[in-house]
Amino acid sequence: MHFNIIPGKWISHDKPKVNEQQKKLENLHLELLENTSKIIAMQHLSEVKVSEDGVRDLFLNYNGAFSEEGKARIRVIVAGNKELQNILSPDLKRLRAEKRDDATKVLDPEHKLNRKIAKMKLATKLGQKMEYLGKGCSGTRFIKGVNGKKLAIYKVSHADLKWTTRIINFFKYISLGQLGFLNPDKKSNYLCEVLAYRAQELGFSALNIAPVRELQIGKENGAFMLFKKGHQELREVQEEFNSRGNYTDEEVNLVQQFFIYDYLIGNLDRHNENSLWKMKEGKVSSIVPIDNEHSFPVRLTHPLAYFAERNQYCWRHLEISDIPFTEESKAFITNNLTVDKIDAWVAKMESIALDSKDKPLLRGDMRKFFYSRVAQLRDCAQGNGAKTPRELTHQRRKLHESVS
Repeated sequence: MHFNIIPGKWISHDKPKVNEQQKKLENLHLELLENTSKIIAMQHLSEVKVSEDGVRDLFLNYNGAFSEEGKARIRVIVAGNKELQNILSPDLKRLRAEKRDDATKVLDPEHKLNRKIAKMKLATKLGQKMEYLGKGCSGTRFIKGVNGKKLAIYKVSHADLKWTTRIINFFKYISLGQLGFLNPDKKSNYLCEVLAYRAQELGFSALNIAPVRELQIGKENGAFMLFKKGHQELREVQEEFNSRGNYTDEEVNLVQQFFIYDYLIGNLDRHNENSLWKMKEGKVSSIVPIDNEHSFPVRLTHPLAYFAERNQYCWRHLEISDIPFTEESKAFITNNLTVDKIDAWVAKMESIALDSKDKPLLRGDMRKFFYSRVAQLRDCAQGNGAKTPRELTHQRRKLHESVS
């Protein structure tokens, strides 16, 4: 059995206007790819004397010469054949093998993130494009796999936003909006997403925080983050949740851990669409804080800054926020937000830098106000501060005397 590969020179790399001859050549190449995929699916690759390097060359090296329709057809071919995907992406093959051989890798968030990144890289090589979302000032895009389904979310640096969005953001910055109270560095927006994710290392294991990683895609820098399925926005469940009034101890402790986390990172944009809640038999069983790029402010808000603080800690409008901190919540603060643990975490976060000179993101006023919020939370645990989460939000305009 012999297998001939059509030479790449059959397909022009100059991308002139498509003519009938080129279309015929493209169709011939696509038929070859389909036949190769079928052979791989039947595990007969060795019989046709084609190496894995040859397959990668056939699918990837001439992909740029195809029409958009041709590229879409190639992705369909690849999407239906996992073995072919493994050949085209050795990283994906290795990660799938690790997942198969080690059951703990199935739910491991970092391993899952690596698998998604490998799938994204393969899809990108095959011409898959990101779907840009024009809503908001974050430059959020959906990343898709070879099958066209959404894999993850990508938030780019403010430096990589469209010029129209940058102009809008400038006016938000000078008009006492949220951006005026955040680090103005163009990389800080997506790095704050990474920093907020890493804050779970301070003991917030009960929160289902989606994995995030700094990642360069093409010439753009940004934060690559995963979806969380099976949840609803708080706005969808708020009315029903507020009307209950008889919360279980487990619910109160979970929700208060979310309150503590959000107060700690100081997110200015925690409106009721930026936290996802999973309800089970009418009770909250999981909370996912999302869109954390407006966290770790560098200035304190004030009464005139309505647009800056109107979305901060919107959970304060929930009835459950008026329940006093439980003994479990106080113990959580006492055990996890100690001076030593906070200092050690801040030192680790120095690896999250704004530039090649390793200038840490968490420094200066951003760091000072972070330590102030930590001190306010410790006061709550010791009985010297706010008694309830709602009362705690009234202190957001104050700097704790220990760091003043």
